[in-house]
Amino acid sequence: MNSDQIRSAIGGRIRTASASILLVILLLYVIMGGFHLPRGSSVYREIENAAHIPLFALVALGALHLLRAGPFGPLRRFPWDYLGALVSASGLGALTELRQFYSPTRDADFNDLGRDIIGAVVLLGVHLTTGRERLGRGSPGVRLGVQTLCALLLLAALAPLILTWAASIDRKGRFPVI
Repeated sequence: MNSDQIRSAIGGRIRTASASILLVILLLYVIMGGFHLPRGSSVYREIENAAHIPLFALVALGALHLLRAGPFGPLRRFPWDYLGALVSASGLGALTELRQFYSPTRDADFNDLGRDIIGAVVLLGVHLTTGRERLGRGSPGVRLGVQTLCALLLLAALAPLILTWAASIDRKGRFPVI
């Protein structure tokens, strides 16, 4: 495989991933359009909480790329780049929660830090099993195991949102607003 073919394959993956992300956002927008969520509602609060997951997934991805591009020597090599990205994202999450502890308008929440870390772990785990270094190249079972673990972590982190949303729908069905 020459470099042009590699660039073309990577470009195709990026376009597919981008299209998938846009489709998910559009789907969520359509689903959410059918619901009026007052700012103080429990579902709205859970959506705010769940937003930590993709936010810190992006922070971890940014940290990974910075570590690979910067003059960090040994941190540029696998697996130190992944560990450095995880520590960076987790540290930023901890600093954010610590800052909120002293803020009169925001509240610190240990669960938010957990969601921050889960977002970073999930993205780095998926990237690790699909990227150039691909963990377990010769063993698809290792890749599948890591990806399954990432999916379970993501599901566990999103469970409060899913359960709160389901309870809200059930409550609206039982007690309609007149």
